[in-house]
Amino acid sequence: TIMQGFAGNMVEAPVRQLHHARRRLCLGFAMLAAAACLLDTLSFVSGFAAARASSDGGARRTVTVARRVSRPQGNSGGTLIIKIPKAKGFNDPSIRASVREIQPVTPRMHVQKSRFFAKSRAGRAVSEVFVRFEGIMPWKRVGEVVHVNGNFDEAVRCQWALLLEHSYYLFRKFRVWSQTDHPVQFGYTNENSEVVNVEAGALPIGVTPLALKGMLIRSGFQGALKPRQWRHMHTNVKSLDESKKDHHLKRPF
Repeated sequence: TIMQGFAGNMVEAPVRQLHHARRRLCLGFAMLAAAACLLDTLSFVSGFAAARASSDGGARRTVTVARRVSRPQGNSGGTLIIKIPKAKGFNDPSIRASVREIQPVTPRMHVQKSRFFAKSRAGRAVSEVFVRFEGIMPWKRVGEVVHVNGNFDEAVRCQWALLLEHSYYLFRKFRVWSQTDHPVQFGYTNENSEVVNVEAGALPIGVTPLALKGMLIRSGFQGALKPRQWRHMHTNVKSLDESKKDHHLKRPF
């Protein structure tokens, strides 16, 4: 019986070794397959990153290099340190517009009125301004304009918004036809007492605020009074009275 057991163990030992060898071989093949898959994945990712960097024109690589600083290794300190300054981009203070250049400029009636009186007292050229709808409404007086150099065409164009506002206040027919497709026309009188139509119209949208401000400083406007029959009854009654500096018209107390 002892001999039979010993013989059985001698037969099972090579079989076990064969099974262990097969397991190690399968494990080796599995590790090789996993390594191959990992290499394929890394090569795909690196190829995609390279294609993306080339499509971006190397911008990401430039930013990475600009933000990376090499540190000396060891005690020798022989590593070269390269520092690339940050790109200025579109936020460069040297090309940034100042506040005066982007601040909007709107013509004001009381400001242009004071400029009109100041320039007219100084002897600057003054001309009357008229408005019309060609073929519908004849020339009607809107007020007077003044210009330092006598360029009334510029004075009318830069104060176009004020002329529209005051014409709307003066004439009811203007209120009706200004809502239609008929173009409004403004004109000024020349040396021969002829009305010259400003064919250029209002200033274009691209005019800078500083340029418009310069035109307004060189000009002035004084609006005409509303016809008496179209004024408010309280205004007509007040105009019959007199006071110092017209306080009864300007001050209600």
